[in-house]
Amino acid sequence: MRIESVRISGFKPIPFCATYTEANGSTQPAQIRWNSDAFEFKLPVGTPMLSSLIGHNSSGKSTIFSALDCYLGSTTKLSVDNFNDRKTDNPVIIEISFVGDIDTVGSFDWSNQLREDRLVRLTVANVWSMEGRTTLEKCENGTYKKIVRNLYGEILPQFRLIPSIGKIGDAANPDKKTLINDLVGELAKRQVSNRSIIHKLRKAIAKIERLADRSSAPNATAWREVEALESFLSDGLGSITPGSPKVQFELNDSLPSAEDLFLKSKIKIDDGIQLDFENHGLGLQRSFLVSALHAWWHYIGHSDDHKDYIFAIEEPELYLHPHAIRILISTLEDIATKDQVLFSSHSSEFVNRVPFENVCCLKRIGTSSQVNQPDLSDVSPAAQNKVRRYLREDRSDMLFAKSVLLVEGQAELFAIPEFAQKLGYSLDRHGVSVVCVNGNGNFDTYHRILDAFGIPHVILADGDGNIAQCQRQYGTLASVAYVFEHDFEYEIVSRLDDSRLLLIINLCRANNGKSALTSLGPQAEFIAPEDLSRYWRSKLQDTINGDIVSDHRPQYEVEKQQINEILSGLAGRVVSNGHVFPEARNKQRAALLQREGKPLAGRVLGETLDVQTLQQIEEVVNAIKSVCDLAK
Repeated sequence: MRIESVRISGFKPIPFCATYTEANGSTQPAQIRWNSDAFEFKLPVGTPMLSSLIGHNSSGKSTIFSALDCYLGSTTKLSVDNFNDRKTDNPVIIEISFVGDIDTVGSFDWSNQLREDRLVRLTVANVWSMEGRTTLEKCENGTYKKIVRNLYGEILPQFRLIPSIGKIGDAANPDKKTLINDLVGELAKRQVSNRSIIHKLRKAIAKIERLADRSSAPNATAWREVEALESFLSDGLGSITPGSPKVQFELNDSLPSAEDLFLKSKIKIDDGIQLDFENHGLGLQRSFLVSALHAWWHYIGHSDDHKDYIFAIEEPELYLHPHAIRILISTLEDIATKDQVLFSSHSSEFVNRVPFENVCCLKRIGTSSQVNQPDLSDVSPAAQNKVRRYLREDRSDMLFAKSVLLVEGQAELFAIPEFAQKLGYSLDRHGVSVVCVNGNGNFDTYHRILDAFGIPHVILADGDGNIAQCQRQYGTLASVAYVFEHDFEYEIVSRLDDSRLLLIINLCRANNGKSALTSLGPQAEFIAPEDLSRYWRSKLQDTINGDIVSDHRPQYEVEKQQINEILSGLAGRVVSNGHVFPEARNKQRAALLQREGKPLAGRVLGETLDVQTLQQIEEVVNAIKSVCDLAK
């Protein structure tokens, strides 16, 4: 069976959010009543079964893993430190709802369980007081009945916790419930050849078992020395103890199996020097875990008849180099096709591979943790996939941020962090992320995603000559929105004289290996139709190419040329009617800067603009101040 949802009350930093009433004989069944704001999260039960916990340090991510370990492990008592704020008047409650296919959950009698088509649902709560644990099953009418703890042991998922640092040595201890334990068990139960060491060990142990059987005639003589010692011990015991006690060495009870020999073994790794696992560096230890997970998937995860598992992995990115990280991500995605994988992480590279609705965001409010899992049912899968693609490309960390500044283009993305630093704001210290939405049409989708995660955000957008309309539109999509009258580059160049702009453009050109310009070109008070048309075409082409795979773009060249001809005619009419004035010169100068590449232009602007110039651009100053205030 798989975990569908988890509710927790009063465990460590998780607040008490449920009340428990014990059963009173046969007349009053047990009751658990959960608050409307109960600490609850869901796990996916359909592919991909990949989930992530995110949040700042000490927000409660490890607490969830510890709660699952207590529930699915053998924890019968909790210390006072496990009760929220060390208050033991109310019990700790962990309630998990499971779901499984009837054909895959064994021979258990499911006639009294909730069923939907071929699925059965089972909800079991563990209630801990200082005296111990009580296990309750939720009935169809909402009440609870007490059950024996191991009643569902054969069908509940196996829990495998892979810790970050503290207990990482346990991961290579075959004697514990770990991946290595699973692999040894799987290897031992397989049919092996006569040449296998497992076969030879079993044969040797069987010979020892025969020798241990002293009733066998050939062993009568072999046991004489031992029996003489047993007789001496028995006589000594009989002289001081009533009756006639007999001392006997029973070897059969202590003989290991071939499996026991492997499970009691130690793993050593030779990387030039052979050392026990725990004596190697943390990087090699974490790399071993990647290998162990890959082996688990190869030996166990592929099979159709293995039990359901849930993997809880703390900060899988720790100590791994980039290639190892990508291998681990791929392995986790493979495992998540058949088993549930839940990891905590501070790495956007991991989290960006998880469906948004499977990301749980934890926050610490005072001494209590809160969990937020987004409802994105109103955001189309296509829109979510588009944003996820952008996040992967930009390695965005917006889901980890305290607040987010949404910008329209790449120039702002690279320039604004430097602008903020010069204005006296450290975005990193405030926990602020700057995210490029790749076009104004995507503000709505980013707003829905950030709003679902409860992350406040500010929009800084281009007005493109429609500032009033844009302010109305974007004002509903963020905590606050700031809109340029034209666009970001326009606002910059309008505050620069020609010599400073030429310096910036030449710095961009130097980075691209181009020769320096000696001037900005003709400085007429008008813009030529071909310049205006070229400016429009560049903007339109970026938009079109962004939605068409590069290999397919040549198929549309004819239609794109027709658009160019239409734009040229339109530009001619606009210029001849004087409808482009008085902003034409600044648009022309902004186009020169944009032509050098927006990401590069953004970096150079961030490095070169001084505070006096920045303070003239009110939209930038106000956006930076607002997003930092929201982060507080």
